[in-house]
Amino acid sequence: MLGSQEVQQFLGGLERPQIAQEECLLKRIVDPNRNCEYGRNHGFGRIRSVEDYRQAVPICQYEDLQENVERMKSGEMGVLVSEPVRRFFLTSGSTSVPKFIPVTNAFIGDKLRAFGIYWTLLRESHPKALRGKMVTHVSAQSDQSVCWVSKSRQWRGDNASGGNVWTTSLLVNLSSPHCPENRQ
Repeated sequence: MLGSQEVQQFLGGLERPQIAQEECLLKRIVDPNRNCEYGRNHGFGRIRSVEDYRQAVPICQYEDLQENVERMKSGEMGVLVSEPVRRFFLTSGSTSVPKFIPVTNAFIGDKLRAFGIYWTLLRESHPKALRGKMVTHVSAQSDQSVCWVSKSRQWRGDNASGGNVWTTSLLVNLSSPHCPENRQ
């Protein structure tokens, strides 16, 4: 049995996905953003269910929000989210022009939590994977005070030997004072 409470919550959510998704919508999106401009304009303070959300918030595309994103890029706070925006991710533009995605501490925390769940489930379900070769992609997009780089696993060229090569990605701040390389 897995020990992590977050892993247990995630796995429990798989058995009741509608409830888990509604809780996520209300607790992680609606409630924290009820006081931003978008939340006020769409009555987030009155939303108590997925159906309330569907009635209050129209389906939209990035282009519908682009003006708001531009305001946020210019430094205006409280437009689409209540939490301060730390930076913006730029999408690859694979389906159209690249888009700017606001990144908050909550977004970064959710991403790190997802990686924690991923690693826990990987270790539990496929313990041999951690003994083989692993490629870890690291992005310095986050300024979260986290530093983790898998130095014990190194990839040495192509996988001509036929063994498994595991890949993953992780957001870290390589300039963080929490990184051993940056401590003086």
